[in-house]
Amino acid sequence: MLAWTVLFVGIFFITGPIWSVVVLHAVEDALVNPLVIDGYISFGPNAEWIFSPISGILPTLSYLVVGLWLRKKRKSLGGNTADWVNQSMKGCYKKN
Repeated sequence: MLAWTVLFVGIFFITGPIWSVVVLHAVEDALVNPLVIDGYISFGPNAEWIFSPISGILPTLSYLVVGLWLRKKRKSLGGNTADWVNQSMKGCYKKN
C-alpha cells in the first residue's frame, strides 16, 4: 500500500485539491476490492501474490512506477504544479 502513496501524492500535486485523491481512493475501494473479494476475479493458488490488484507485486510496481513518473515530470518542470499542468495540456485545446 505504500506504493499507492507515491501515486496519490503525484496526483495531488497535479490537481491541487485533495478531493481528486479522495475520489480515486473511493473508486478503488468500490470497484477493485469487491471484484476480488466477491470472487469475480480469481487467480490460481500461486498467482495471487503476483497478479492480485489489491496486493499483488505487478500492480503494486505499476502504481509505484506511475507515481515516480509523475514526480519526475513535475520536478523536471521546476516542481511548480501549475507549470506542469499547463505544459501537459498544451495542444489539447485550440485557440480561437
